[in-house]
Amino acid sequence: MQKVLKVDIGDLKDQKENLADFLRTQFSLDSSVTPKGLRIKLEKGSNHSLTKMVNKFVYRKKLNNTHWVTVENNTVKIKRFSQKKDRWSKLSKIFGFRGRGKKLSRTK
Repeated sequence: MQKVLKVDIGDLKDQKENLADFLRTQFSLDSSVTPKGLRIKLEKGSNHSLTKMVNKFVYRKKLNNTHWVTVENNTVKIKRFSQKKDRWSKLSKIFGFRGRGKKLSRTK
């Protein structure tokens, strides 16, 4: 049974084709381009595995300083950080850090 998932690339409209090519070559995924992003047909896998694949693309294109990847329902979304402060707060929630700037301490 095929599962259809969506990728919403947000403000990275010029990266649609690059993301489609990356997923096709690296992971052999069948994808089609839509106005908002991509539609991907998966034989096996889940939102979580697709999120990892899209995250690899974001890191390889060095967009991780300005963008982050999240999942909502059957849609993987690439979102832009609003400010540097917002980026640190999101990262601290994900990785369990607290503090300001470069001095970070791990929470227990």
